[in-house]
Amino acid sequence: MPIVNCKDREFEGIMQIANLMVVSARTAPKSGGVDDIYTAIVYGDEKEHIASEMERLAGVLNRKAYKRDAGNIRKSDVIVLIGVR
Repeated sequence: MPIVNCKDREFEGIMQIANLMVVSARTAPKSGGVDDIYTAIVYGDEKEHIASEMERLAGVLNRKAYKRDAGNIRKSDVIVLIGVR
């Protein structure tokens, strides 16, 4: 009988959701019809780089929330970034 590693399936599901999130952001109506949305899906080592930089900035800018959010990023399998120009 085949066995499916549930942790792998959970990550695949999370990536599917992240993909749908960036598609949704891309296809949402834009102000004035201008497409100025940027999206990224981040996981693995790059996610840790972001968390480390947020911790560094927490000290430099005296922003406790940055340190808290860095911890949240580390607890997440994937982060979705959505920004505008």
